[in-house]
Amino acid sequence: LVNRRFTVVSSCLSRRYDHDLFILVKLVDSKMKLLNDYASGPLREIFSDNAIDCNFDVRLETYSCKMVSEDKRRFREFLKSIGPNAAPHDSQVLSPSEDLSPDFRNNRRAVPVERTESGGEVVRKCYRYTIENKRLFYLLQALSFCFEDYDFMNTKSTRFCLMESFQDVQDSVNWKVLPFFRHYRYISRFIWNKIKEVIDTDRCVFYGYIPEEGDPICENSCLASSTFLMYNPHLKRILVYCVRLLMYSEDDFWQFINEVNDEHLNVNEAKEKFRSIHCFI
Repeated sequence: LVNRRFTVVSSCLSRRYDHDLFILVKLVDSKMKLLNDYASGPLREIFSDNAIDCNFDVRLETYSCKMVSEDKRRFREFLKSIGPNAAPHDSQVLSPSEDLSPDFRNNRRAVPVERTESGGEVVRKCYRYTIENKRLFYLLQALSFCFEDYDFMNTKSTRFCLMESFQDVQDSVNWKVLPFFRHYRYISRFIWNKIKEVIDTDRCVFYGYIPEEGDPICENSCLASSTFLMYNPHLKRILVYCVRLLMYSEDDFWQFINEVNDEHLNVNEAKEKFRSIHCFI
């Protein structure tokens, strides 16, 4: 009788959980229909409602790469800042994607490979870690629009890396967000599918941004961040997707630092410890 009662209760709880999850997924799907216009607001609400022991700062915005007169003026200034003979199609070096973060480096393929059409010999791919000045300008301007209080125009090309695929972008974001987001495995597929629809990821080139001290993406209360720019040259559009995991406040961050201070951890080690705790919850 006890076992039967336990089975019935478990079944009821399971049905209620499935129902709640179904309602949640339907809500996410309806909100994400706004992505064609301006998605950051609804997306922040979704992340906020499902956050675990942290806050999320989420930005998902698209920008046109068609230059108006003011953009052309800024582009000329950008070229001058590079050098007297800088041209739009000159190339600058990018960082390898392994530099994006230690987390991503340790979880991705060491050497990218592909098979021939015959299915036989494995052939190594070669990637050019460079970017043209004009495209770099597009990326910097998109970030500057996304973070209005900061000018990224002096950022070096080495703060960006070329991603091999949309799947690598997803893996990098998912790995960092999953421990801090309820039902993320279910909700994330709706978010990624909407992104695929809006920017046509099959025709995109993907860039990761490597934050540096002093920019708005990297601050003391930020536990981890993922910032990716998806450039579609056919649509002449860039989609910026930035997810930052934040302590509730900077005071909370320093309180956590003090709590683990007896282990003699530096700031970055303390952030990693906080994150690793959640990976096992």
